[in-house]
Amino acid sequence: MFYRLTKLQGYPIDAVDGTIGCVEDVYFDAEGWGVRYFVVRSGDWLRERDVLISPRALRRGARSGEAIATSLTREQVEKSPPVATGHPISRHYEMAHAAHYRDDFHWNDPPSRAGGSFGMLLGTAQLQPGNEVSQLEAIAEREIEAAERSHLRSGAEVIAYDIEATDGTIGTVEDFLIDDEDWRVSYLLVDKRNWVGSGHVLIPVEAVDRIDWGVGLVRLTMTRDEAARSAGYP
Repeated sequence: MFYRLTKLQGYPIDAVDGTIGCVEDVYFDAEGWGVRYFVVRSGDWLRERDVLISPRALRRGARSGEAIATSLTREQVEKSPPVATGHPISRHYEMAHAAHYRDDFHWNDPPSRAGGSFGMLLGTAQLQPGNEVSQLEAIAEREIEAAERSHLRSGAEVIAYDIEATDGTIGTVEDFLIDDEDWRVSYLLVDKRNWVGSGHVLIPVEAVDRIDWGVGLVRLTMTRDEAARSAGYP
């Protein structure tokens, strides 16, 4: 099933013992297009604080038309690392976030096997036998140095960005289509009124060459004619 980001905004997310809050945005990996976190605005119980909830925390098959269910408790969410939303999320913050939840989701394998799922989060290779602690310390130093080079960006930020094919502008980003099977952005919904009149077209994210964040522009690898032949949005 595909969710539009704008339809997810305002959608409730529940802990096992009560409501956490409502989806405000998503942070996605601008290289792999995977949704890494939901940005959730908590209710009065947490003073309207923003918290990040990973799709890994969702209870599969537990979603309904009323809320998205997680396996978290409100206490876990309350004690999660604070985050300044509206800015790219650093790798250093991701490390702190994963460390907070690792006992619940087993993201962090024992040190001798740190090349597993948590090791992949850190962008590390399989550790070599012996001196694992020294290797982990070196990895941590590299990750801290790379903290500001994160590829995680706000989905809401990209909405209204211009879309440019190899031979000219075709329209603006109106929405993301997110597949709830793997929580990955699959398509950009493009409003092409600025190009060829009314209507919309779906552009697969594989056709995105790069995003120029400073100028608000999504550059494609396809021509305008190729974009026009992409699937239309019903």
